[in-house]
Amino acid sequence: MSRRRQKAKRYTFYNEMTEPMLPMITTPIPRYLLPRTSKARRARSRIGAFFAAIIGFINALLALDAAAVDALEDAILALDRQPDVSAALAPLTAVKVPVAA
Repeated sequence: MSRRRQKAKRYTFYNEMTEPMLPMITTPIPRYLLPRTSKARRARSRIGAFFAAIIGFINALLALDAAAVDALEDAILALDRQPDVSAALAPLTAVKVPVAA
């Protein structure tokens, strides 16, 4: 009769408790007891957030400008491929709707 020895569990998943008694002993620290950040650090983070917002706005404007330039280039190339400009504008002038006065 040979009994195999059980191997010790040497791993723990992230969602498992490592020390079962700890949650019953410790409680979360209340927010008012946590150390506050200094005024200089808060000012620095606010200035950083301000410049990040400005840079994001500038990036949005540059993206809009690039899209507009791309659309204009496409229009210019489409007009250059047409032998006659009136042929390019034909879809716009094909529908003639009388305007009621």
